Amino acid sequence: MSIRQQSVSNAADSPAVLDWVVTRHNLRGQATLEVGDIWLFGRHPLCTVSLRSERQLSSRALILKRTEGVVRVISGQRGLGILTIENERRSAVHSLGRNAPTLQIGPGEYSIKLGIPGVLLTASLVVPGNDPVMQRTGPRSARDSTSTWTVSAVAAGSEPTWIDVMALTNAFWRFPELTPRDRRTGKVVNRTEALRRGCAVWCGRSSLAWINARLREAADAAGMAFAPGESRVDALTRHYARHFPVEKLTRLRDQLMPLIHELEE
Repeated sequence: MSIRQQSVSNAADSPAVLDWVVTRHNLRGQATLEVGDIWLFGRHPLCTVSLRSERQLSSRALILKRTEGVVRVISGQRGLGILTIENERRSAVHSLGRNAPTLQIGPGEYSIKLGIPGVLLTASLVVPGNDPVMQRTGPRSARDSTSTWTVSAVAAGSEPTWIDVMALTNAFWRFPELTPRDRRTGKVVNRTEALRRGCAVWCGRSSLAWINARLREAADAAGMAFAPGESRVDALTRHYARHFPVEKLTRLRDQLMPLIHELEE
């Protein structure tokens, strides 16, 4: 969604303007945030009880706090989602419910996306002010990180998520040597079988039906549709690639390699 052109004062204490849309639910609204205001998406009157309960949306899914010169962005959503904030200079991507930090964004125009299965909130935010340092840095957190995804196999008794599956698709795409070989022929297996084996050792799930359900959730959280003949796995891998930095995928590869190649023996 393109950011609506606004006539906004450069004064740091002028109101910030937010326009938001929930894709496929015909929900949209606008909010004006004066200094000291707090806006909660999950508690907005248009965000119905059914939307929260049926789609696992927290009442604190997205919180914006307006202070002088900046807007602080917080998500209290527990798991299963991704929060993306970007402008023309920089972007920040965070897994929800996994120690996602509070983001502080300064003067400028921003695009915000909150994606969980069943709900895709897209918003534009205009923050007034004229702080050249804040304008130069864009979205920033205390850890100055572009992604809060962490490398860890799914613990016994825990439920793996579509984010875990997307991490695996990106690892196989980034590191072809990770793809296992067929025990009988010695040839590398196809992509579907590689993902199935990766999910088996990393997520404890090897059912293709389960994997396909997680791929549908990933597409749903991104609001993606696929062209006829387009590979869903390829499209999703490209879309979520920036959420998985190469240094973290390298650690995933190093942990996954001995596990997945045990299946060849």
